Amino acid sequence: MSNVQWNILEGLHKDIKRFKSKMLDFDECTFKDTDYCQFALLFMVDVVHKPKLMKFYKSKLMDLGYQDKEINKLYYFVLKTDTKFETKSFSFHEMMELDLPFDPEMKSTNWTIL
Repeated sequence: MSNVQWNILEGLHKDIKRFKSKMLDFDECTFKDTDYCQFALLFMVDVVHKPKLMKFYKSKLMDLGYQDKEINKLYYFVLKTDTKFETKSFSFHEMMELDLPFDPEMKSTNWTIL
């Protein structure tokens, strides 16, 4: 799935665990069955929607030795994926690969994340 280097998230492990803890404190019933990978994605979606957080975590990751280009790829992928889910715009291939249920409001597109 994409050419994003997901190992970048290892540099944010403590932050993701803190985010997970806060989300569980906020609403344990909703998040009790959520695994670490899902929390990592929720964390990244939260980060990319807040410019100050994006800048803070980009700086943190660069200090850990990650390349600017790779961090930007991760941010772009998360933004693009979130936009696709918000607008319900998927290619036929994505609908099949992600096993998305049929939704009459879903729009077909050639713009793909897979």
